[in-house]
Amino acid sequence: MHPTHDMRSTLIASLLFNCFESFHGYHECAIQQVKEGLREIGECFEADGEGVADLLKKLDEQAVLYANTRNAEIHELYRKCGQESIDAMPRQFSTLAEARILLEIIIRRSVHWLASTIQLHDFSETCEPWSLFDVNPPAKEKKKTLYEYERWRQAYEPLLESEKKTKGGESFVLAMTLRLHWLAGYLTVASNASDISLDSGRFAAELEEIVSVSGLLLVEAMKTGKPYNFAFDMQVIVPLTTVGWIYRHRALRRKVITLLQQSPRKEGVWDGVVIAKVLAWLVDLEEEGLADEEYIPINSTARMIRMTFDAKAKVAEVSCLKPVRGAGSEKLIQMEAKIPW
Repeated sequence: MHPTHDMRSTLIASLLFNCFESFHGYHECAIQQVKEGLREIGECFEADGEGVADLLKKLDEQAVLYANTRNAEIHELYRKCGQESIDAMPRQFSTLAEARILLEIIIRRSVHWLASTIQLHDFSETCEPWSLFDVNPPAKEKKKTLYEYERWRQAYEPLLESEKKTKGGESFVLAMTLRLHWLAGYLTVASNASDISLDSGRFAAELEEIVSVSGLLLVEAMKTGKPYNFAFDMQVIVPLTTVGWIYRHRALRRKVITLLQQSPRKEGVWDGVVIAKVLAWLVDLEEEGLADEEYIPINSTARMIRMTFDAKAKVAEVSCLKPVRGAGSEKLIQMEAKIPW
């Protein structure tokens, strides 16, 4: 069989299985299909046109965001991909397509970089409670990554302002989607939980924008008369999760849950209904006993949140470490729940 045809066949098969497994709730099977497809295609990859390459990159992004199982060296290798494109980024984008390509490169690089910094701990390990942050990136690399995002924002701003004036149509939706994904990517990198600054309110305006733009895009989807409940690539679920999961802004998190419940959808391996239920569980867990704080205080934030899925039983098994308030900063207890979807 011709290598190009074989590669395309493998890609198409991987995509079909990924969509089928994701739609029916078999999230871990979907990710396994992605990984196997990427491995096989990688063994025979050759310059074969932008279509295959773009789909490969989208699959890779989903696999890293959903299940980080590769070692740091592999992530570091992917982190360096696309440097020439970043270096050649124009001062101002001329088309949405040009802006999209560069943003996808930046997001993919940052996703792999963050994955390379993740420190995994076992619940049985003995360590300082506040060292249990998921991500502890070196300051220099973080600054470099944020600078890439900032360069893109400056190059995109004139084009975005122009597209906003159209107030509808495909180009408007794409323009706002790019803005949404930039916000989610930038804020994820900027969060850096190890500096204990998530409750400072520094990015309140940006978090509000994520929620408002997501709501706008959901409304635009309804206007087409063909609202969908499944999409291959990531659109609003991951950005909304950034607000509710990483920053834990109390009022906005409740709005996120409402949006996900009102517009149930699956995007790639991400299930909005499941995410909404997990966020609701976190609300009950973290807000117990709180007064009128705008954000979840850092000493009330659940740590090491983990999820596994029982596809047959349609249940998400969630666990975390919860700080015990009033017990100083020493005690963490493990919490577990089974959440049906």
